[in-house]
Amino acid sequence: MLRILHTSDWHLGKRLYDWSRYEEQRLFLTWLVEQICRNEIDLLLVCGDIFDSSNPSAEAEGLYYSFLAQIKEKSPQTQVIITAGNHDSALRLSASRELLSALHISVSCFVRNNSGETDYERLLIPVKKAGKQVATCIALPYLRQGDYDTSEGYEAGVGALIADLYEQAKGQGVPVIAAAHLFVAGGRPGTEARMPELLGTAERVSAKVFPEEIRYVALGHLHRPHTLTNQPLLRYAGSPLPFDFSEEPYPHGVTLAEIDTDEARATLLPFDPPAPLVTVSGDIDAIASFAEKQAEKPIDAFAPFLHVELQSDTVSPLEKTRIRELCRGRYIRLAKATLRKHTEVPVTVTEPMEDSEPLTPLDVARRAYAAAIGTDMPPETEQLFAQAVEDVLNKL
Repeated sequence: MLRILHTSDWHLGKRLYDWSRYEEQRLFLTWLVEQICRNEIDLLLVCGDIFDSSNPSAEAEGLYYSFLAQIKEKSPQTQVIITAGNHDSALRLSASRELLSALHISVSCFVRNNSGETDYERLLIPVKKAGKQVATCIALPYLRQGDYDTSEGYEAGVGALIADLYEQAKGQGVPVIAAAHLFVAGGRPGTEARMPELLGTAERVSAKVFPEEIRYVALGHLHRPHTLTNQPLLRYAGSPLPFDFSEEPYPHGVTLAEIDTDEARATLLPFDPPAPLVTVSGDIDAIASFAEKQAEKPIDAFAPFLHVELQSDTVSPLEKTRIRELCRGRYIRLAKATLRKHTEVPVTVTEPMEDSEPLTPLDVARRAYAAAIGTDMPPETEQLFAQAVEDVLNKL
């Protein structure tokens, strides 16, 4: 039996409305090492978006490398395969590839080699147990134009690439598994009602791009852990933490997959967020009543995050000030306030926290993009914006 732990979308370095999530992410990675040891995991699959930014902080990178060192120390027999996501810098993530390979850790960031040909050596990774190859993993990073044939569209190009990789893999005479960071039709994002708006259809593929013979398909990109309808072995691990209040209602964690000679199965190992996300709705009296019930003590890295949905006949900055005063001194972190008249569309106001750093132009742009579109600004757009800001500053 091959025991796989499947995880994705860590987004190390991500903040929640200027509040740090460092301690929560550190605790998750510590818990993950414990799960690897407790369940005697043979293979760890990390399916993209390890970092929240293509230029992660030293603090976020420290979490990543410390975690890999802990695995090799506490569970040296566990093989690790990491694929790059759309939030990751493929160049930066692959910089340590040669060093990590000596520790039985494989990193897949590019589809093509320096000659422009499909890099089968990096994309087809032998999975070994007790020194014997027991499977082959198709390790597919997030795909960008140039990684696949675009002449017939995204799905046809991605499908042809996966079919080619599978043909190469099945010739090795062992079961084939796959790890990928992409959006498969039928997958459910965290906010299902806005699915077309958030993800559109341009970069979506059918589950049929994965041959039925593949024993298990480990997916990253969507933050809700789930299997696709009628595809129990084609699964999104989801994110380990809720990264926004829209991701609060469903469980988070990692997936334990077990592949035997005749069958395969996958189950969720839930991880309880150390700092809960709480949404409170009502008039100012209801908000005050909730605040009064919270403990009077200094906040720390595990105090709950609060989203206030205030219903009022008047909307003014004074309402925001009053909400902040109600929460002051209580064991709660005010992260987001939505002020609305009973007959109007809500207006979201995010609280600048006392310990937050000054916002950069990119921080402001990210917030504006998230408010308008409903999802994080893509790395490519961030790079274009940063270049535009630099060009303007150079002309001043």
